[in-house]
Amino acid sequence: MFDEGRDSKGRANLGRSLIIKGEVTGSEDLTIDGRVEGRIHLDGHDLTIGESSKVSAEVQAKNITIYGDVTGDMVADEKVTLADSGRLVGNIKAPRIAVSDGAQFRGNVDMVGTGAEKRAVKVLSSIPAGPPETAGVHSGQAVRAGKADQ
Repeated sequence: MFDEGRDSKGRANLGRSLIIKGEVTGSEDLTIDGRVEGRIHLDGHDLTIGESSKVSAEVQAKNITIYGDVTGDMVADEKVTLADSGRLVGNIKAPRIAVSDGAQFRGNVDMVGTGAEKRAVKVLSSIPAGPPETAGVHSGQAVRAGKADQ
């Protein structure tokens, strides 16, 4: 049985003619083709922002895929994908991101929970301690802000 407002994969859809102002929360995947202003929170579920959509919202979801026009900060548990038709003005906080050629993005990226953080901690903890003036200095390299000058 086909349920209106859902596609064949059980994903909820907000159509092109819909305008929502306020907070959208849910426990299922969602595709937005209309307009949303406010907050979107899909704990553990995916959000797709369609090519014809205009979203001005703070967004939290498992995965966020942007084909349309978005203003606001994106927080993803796994990945934010900005497609070639996508436009984002806002910050991204996610372990992984993908930005297609042609996409437009203005903001900052914070890649939290990545393996790089764990590797950096391991590398820094393996540096032998020495007198304060030489701590972190090896083979003529100075370590500043976690990066080695050559």
